Amino acid sequence: MPSRTRLTAFSLAAALTATYWISTRPAAGPPPGAPAGEAVVERFTLAKGGLLLLVPVELKGKTYPFALDTGCSGCVYDSSLAPLLGEPVSTQEVRTADGIVRMPLYPPPDAKLGGMSLKTGSPVVTSDLRRLREGLGEEVYGCVGMDFLSRHVFRVDPDREEVVFLRSPGPAAGDRLPVTIKGNVPFVSVKIAGLAGPELFLVDTGAASGGGTGLLRAEAFDVLVKQDKVKPIDTALAVSLSGPSVRWRGRLAEMELAGHRHAGVIFTASGRNYLGLNYWSRYVATFDLAGGAIYLKKGSRYDQADTHDLSGLTVVRLAGRTTVVDVEAGSPAALAGVRPRDVIVKASGERVEGLPLAPVRRSLAVRGAKVSLTLERDGGEREVSFKLPD
Repeated sequence: MPSRTRLTAFSLAAALTATYWISTRPAAGPPPGAPAGEAVVERFTLAKGGLLLLVPVELKGKTYPFALDTGCSGCVYDSSLAPLLGEPVSTQEVRTADGIVRMPLYPPPDAKLGGMSLKTGSPVVTSDLRRLREGLGEEVYGCVGMDFLSRHVFRVDPDREEVVFLRSPGPAAGDRLPVTIKGNVPFVSVKIAGLAGPELFLVDTGAASGGGTGLLRAEAFDVLVKQDKVKPIDTALAVSLSGPSVRWRGRLAEMELAGHRHAGVIFTASGRNYLGLNYWSRYVATFDLAGGAIYLKKGSRYDQADTHDLSGLTVVRLAGRTTVVDVEAGSPAALAGVRPRDVIVKASGERVEGLPLAPVRRSLAVRGAKVSLTLERDGGEREVSFKLPD
């Protein structure tokens, strides 16, 4: 089996617990071709670039990027925002993909998402999200969880690059996918070739698994490997609120969700089953979780193949610098002379400073592509190039 390790999977996964979008502001108006006559509550523009659905949350007169996260039962605030929340009232055990962590509990602050109040009455937790910011290269400072999202209908439309909060799903929302709520988070039933019966998967829009579809419980993963229904790829260093962990990744023969079949999708072995944002980005998805449903329409990414790194590089964003932390021996990047602690200044001639890391990682996942990097090392710059395997 392969033995490469990549830093590829990230999850806010706060209570049992993007595809590539960032939102930093409400939309000025509907984009061209948006459905007419909808009862819109709020509309947020999404710009290509990241791995999370980031929306602007206002707290104490300032705005912070928060992820819309159906995998969180409640709202999570970065520990740097704790001074704005008052005194903690208690602590709470929180289940993540890798175990249970204990977090301080605060009274709900008077925060807002557009004109909507996030003060649901449920307490909030804080956690240090620094590692997520480093791994994603995105300034995420919290998540909007199910205590808020379960009270609203919202549509995620990657083709129109928007998130829209609606009064109702509307008559043409798409195919109805039943949702089961357990522990205040949503699950859907998925059929997987090789397993005896359907598996429940957490609907986790806060799970950013790079070019992969989601997480698969380790016991099922191992069974499918033995049946040759999963082809192992490598190991991935994943980061959740529990901390980092190393997990196997592999390509699944076939999965089916409400009649929608996908072959060759990538899953990472984990403690629980998750369908991350990369999967839901295949659709225009309308979430009516209070109504027990997600409505799906095929989007332009419906048949998009899952991807994984082919270069041998593991990169993170440290102090604003895109830093190489590991290079696989014998990989294309290693043979080209890339070393740990090198700083990537440009990728294919484009400066990467201030950009999310997702576009950089996608460029390292195109079979047969030629990659050129400008590296900073020992105070100077050097150019390297290499060809990704076919």
